[in-house]
Amino acid sequence: MTLTKSQKTLFNAVRTGSLAQVKAQLKKTGNIDFEGDYGRTPLEEAIFHGKVSIVKALVEGGADVNRVNDNGQTPLDYAKFHKETKIATYLKSEGAEKADDLASRNRYSRFSGYDDDDHYFQNSFDRDDDDDFKSNARAPKRSAAKKTAAKGTTAKKFTTAAEGGVELPTEPVKPKFTEESLKDIFNAKNWVGKTDDMEKLWTDVPDKLQKKFDFDAAFAEAKRETLKQHAPHAPTLKKAPPQNPPPQTPPQV
Repeated sequence: MTLTKSQKTLFNAVRTGSLAQVKAQLKKTGNIDFEGDYGRTPLEEAIFHGKVSIVKALVEGGADVNRVNDNGQTPLDYAKFHKETKIATYLKSEGAEKADDLASRNRYSRFSGYDDDDHYFQNSFDRDDDDDFKSNARAPKRSAAKKTAAKGTTAKKFTTAAEGGVELPTEPVKPKFTEESLKDIFNAKNWVGKTDDMEKLWTDVPDKLQKKFDFDAAFAEAKRETLKQHAPHAPTLKKAPPQNPPPQTPPQV
């Protein structure tokens, strides 16, 4: 997908942490749930870099707090995966849910006829994180966000169970990153033809561990091997069969 000029500017402002520029671009950009570098939305990019104020600005600007990405993660899942506790708490205060909860509630609603109203949601959030955002000042907006989550969002990664036809969510398998495991996980031989996936997975490695492994060298090797696989083969030239020499006439005496 090709980004518009305003989308590129917004994404770069999120990455650099320029709150003023983010707010200015939100007025010019229509859809702010587009995917930029590494498939991340502006909201995911802000979460990835731990920018709490920018996360707030994006949510206030209309970012979908329950959008499920290609890895089966909502913004709340993404924040918890990157251990951004304050951001996770704030997102929950704005109606964000985990992908598992979305999937479970949608199944419950489909098979029981339960009416998804605000009362259900106000009692469904777990409260195991910081209490930084307990204020009720923004309650009307949270209610609207929760209604949107109830009626319009479903988890992408489903598999059909053999019994009863019930759809069950599947969790993406994430490798355990350690200093010792990086060499095996990012072995160039394992990523031939899959360099895009290799690059995306690398962004999930904690910064302190990224310094322990030469990813650029492994990535370059994987790209070289990928190019070799797709390189056109030169046609084999057949050798011409040897020609018999013409018969020699004996000299006349």
